[in-house]
Amino acid sequence: MAYLNSDDLLLPDTLAYVAEFFLRNPEIDIVYGHRIVIDAQTFEIGRWILPSHDSEAIKWADFVPQETMFWRKRVWDRVVELDESFRYALDWDFILRAQSLNFKFKRLPVFLVAFAFTTDKRRQASWMSA
Repeated sequence: MAYLNSDDLLLPDTLAYVAEFFLRNPEIDIVYGHRIVIDAQTFEIGRWILPSHDSEAIKWADFVPQETMFWRKRVWDRVVELDESFRYALDWDFILRAQSLNFKFKRLPVFLVAFAFTTDKRRQASWMSA
């Protein structure tokens, strides 16, 4: 399972890669990977190389890009749903609740998604840092 914002793009073979990883690694519950950052015209403007999962660091900073995160249905069944009252941190809340239930995370060493850094997202980022 996953969710993708309407302006972000899965990279070629992402779904096959994630499905194969889950098949080979039944003990892993949640995965995430690196992201390519694109502009409104889909030109690459940056890359984010994400660190391996750190269960202590994630409590202080959300370093997992939501659009690169995939999870098994068993996670959704126990975590229940996204809490939309958190607005810009609902994915982080989901991650923390999943971690508190002892689900296992793994960072995949590949680029999975193109994250569109559009005007709306820049506005959101500036609002959150104010």
